[in-house]
Formats: sequence, C-alpha cells, structure tokens
Amino acid sequence: MNIPYDTITPEHFLPHRTKRRSTSRRCSIKSIQTSQKKRKRKHTNTSHTKLNPSFQDVVLNALQGIQAPLKHYAGYLRFMPAPAGLHYYRTLTDWIETIKQSRIHSVLFPFTRAENNAIEHHFRSQQILRRFMERCSRKQILKTIEAKEHDPCDLYTTETIPSHSMVTVYDIPNRTKYTFHTHTAIKMIRTSLQYSSYGIASPTAPKNPYTNVPWTVWEMLTIVKQITLNLLRNHQFPPKLLQEFRHSKYCHKTFYADNRKMLNILAAETFFGQKDDAYRNVIYEEIIDDQYKLLHLRPRCTALIMSRTKLPASLKQEWDAIALASFLDTNLNIFTDAYKTSEDIVETFKDLHERTLKYRRSVRAALTSAEDNADTNWLQSIVIDE
Repeated sequence: MNIPYDTITPEHFLPHRTKRRSTSRRCSIKSIQTSQKKRKRKHTNTSHTKLNPSFQDVVLNALQGIQAPLKHYAGYLRFMPAPAGLHYYRTLTDWIETIKQSRIHSVLFPFTRAENNAIEHHFRSQQILRRFMERCSRKQILKTIEAKEHDPCDLYTTETIPSHSMVTVYDIPNRTKYTFHTHTAIKMIRTSLQYSSYGIASPTAPKNPYTNVPWTVWEMLTIVKQITLNLLRNHQFPPKLLQEFRHSKYCHKTFYADNRKMLNILAAETFFGQKDDAYRNVIYEEIIDDQYKLLHLRPRCTALIMSRTKLPASLKQEWDAIALASFLDTNLNIFTDAYKTSEDIVETFKDLHERTLKYRRSVRAALTSAEDNADTNWLQSIVIDE
C-alpha cells in the first residue's frame, strides 16, 4: 500500500500513549499542592546553572589575549588560570622525553598504562607517516633541482670537476645544487677549523662559500661521506683533522674542547711563521724582553735575535722555538713536546743566551782581527811605496 509522504506526521514515529480517563473529576487540595511542587522541581532541574564569573573572566581574557587582573566575586570561588607553559608545541626531542616519562608513570600508576600506550602508538604512527612523506617530497625536489642547468666547474680551480673527485651537496630549502672538488672541500673545512686570531685558535663552523651560511649537520654528513669515499678510491685516508671533526659530531665547539692543545699549538706556529707580519715581530720582541726582565740577564741580545741575517739558521730556529713555547705557556698554559715545564723553558733560555753571547763575541773578535790586518796591510803598502 503506497502512502504519500505528506500524510506522514511525527506522531507516526512516536509511541502511542493512551490517556486514562479519571473516574471522578474531584481532586483534593493536597493533591493540587503536590502537583505544583513537582512542577517547580522539574523547572529547577531543567534550568541552566550560571557559569562561575571568575572562570568566565579567565576564558574571556585568554580569548582576547590580554592579562587583566581577576575580580573578586562575593559568594564564588576564585578560579586561577593554568600556569604558563603547560600547553605548548613540543619539538621531537620534547615528545621523546614525554614518552619516556609516560613509560615510567605507567609502571608507577598502572591505571594510566592504556592511555600512555595509545599516545606512544599514535606518535610513532605519525612519525612513520611523516618520514614517508618527507622521502616522497625529497625525491620530487631532487628531480626539480636536477632539471636545472648547473655549472660543473670548481670554485677555486675554475676547471671541470672529474666525476671520481666530485662532492655534491643539495640545498633543499633553496632548491640548489653545489659541487666541489674533493681537495677543495677538504680545504674549505680545514680553513674553518684552523681559524685563529693572533696565535690563539678559535675554530668556526664550516660554511657554504657561495652563501656564507654554515652547513647543517646533514649536509656535513654528506660532504664527509663523499670525501672519504673519493679518497679511499684513490688509496688515501682522510686527514686527521676531518676524522676528529667527525668524532665531535660535527660541532666546532666540541671539536675545540677535545683538541684544544693541538689547535692552539698549530695556531701559534702559523702566527710566528709569518715573519713579514709587523704585529708578529712586536709580540716576538716583547716575549724576549719579558724573559730577560724575569731572569735579570745582562747584556741583552734582543736586537741581535730580531735581526734575520746576523744570527745563523740553527740559533734562529732555537730562538723561534723558545718564543713559541713562552707564548703558549704565558697565554694558554700549554707546553709543546720539546718543553714540558716552565723550568725547561728557563734553562734552555739561559743556555741559548750564553751561546748567543759567545757567537757575538766571536763575530766581534773576527771583525777586530780583520780591521787590524787591514791596518797592517795599509802600513806595509805605504812603506813599500816609499
């Protein structure tokens, strides 16, 4: 039987209630009062309860982004807002630490185990999905980068880089590819790690020479990996400096803390090896004069030591080693392999001073004898002429 929809009313879906007819229309006053009380109770139960005004102020202040002082309402409990920092956007490290703490809480409070396990499962599933999407997007970005034209010439040599010596770095945020020769990449890293200022090492993070921005950890991993493979392919090992940087997890501060002595000695040797630098000569002369003042030695040979041609090469090398050791001992409290303590430096300085004086006396004696011979030859020539 087809029934039109217009004839269907809400009563078709409601249960039928049969009204009982009262046998008598008489009702007492007591029954009327009880029915009125029930109606009042129903009205009070269905009415909405008022919100705490203090809590309402907190919510409004949070929505408006202001920090207004809370008012005091008579007859109401004061509602305090949640402490700052309770809810924030956690990083990956924060989430891992939170999950570790939740595991501990699950052991102490077993009734929270199901919720903690659900949070950890959801976090891991989200991370797997995120890594999968990152791989897919990275492949598409690499295809876009490879489709662009790129110059295969090296930055320093300006020559085409051979394929077996090429180091390739992809800059994903800027959609760019950089290529270097293996030795150029090593030189780039070594220059940053061996940076020094007036003989004191202060290494910096290796930077991209094109943008002057430090390489990220993942970019450094790629660079060091390709350098190592290219060198091993040619039966060579990576430099010790690069290996130490790798052990320091590509952090230049950790690298300096682990190799402080080696870096400072290398920086001082490089500084004192620049003999044409005027500031180097000033510091060199101050170190020699300070040692003479400390030991009260007379006469001083500072002028003879600072001259390049008057001293033999062997004595000049010994004086350079003494100046280097004194500089490291005074400024950095570091000793070289030749001098283990400050007493060794002092004893060597005294001995070297005596040998320098002996050499100067021998030179003066030779000059006086040469002058005497010249005078005698002149007198003999005069007598013969007469």
